Amino acid sequence: MKLATAILGVTALIVLPQAAFANSAKTSEKISACTDEIQTQLGASDTQLEFKTVKGNSRVKTLNFRIEADGERDKVTCKVRRDNTVEVVWGKTVKPKMDKAVQAEVKTNAGE
Repeated sequence: MKLATAILGVTALIVLPQAAFANSAKTSEKISACTDEIQTQLGASDTQLEFKTVKGNSRVKTLNFRIEADGERDKVTCKVRRDNTVEVVWGKTVKPKMDKAVQAEVKTNAGE
């Protein structure tokens, strides 16, 4: 019985670090995807991102960042879904600048 317990213990020591490494590799890919999306939406080169936490399950991972841009600090949440779609939830002070250009749809009626 002691031999079986020892074998299970050694097997766990071999398997668990490999599983943890696989999970951290996926998390680092999600961090990279989020930072790319945040910087793309902001369009600012002087942005500093600091990764804080990750939560979630296999469907959605929620990553929290501290961001400093244009002299202001804020919290940004990034949700990465299973199909690698990225959704950025901006905080109160740091947000991407919206374009004010509006396209008007022109319709002509030949009968009028």
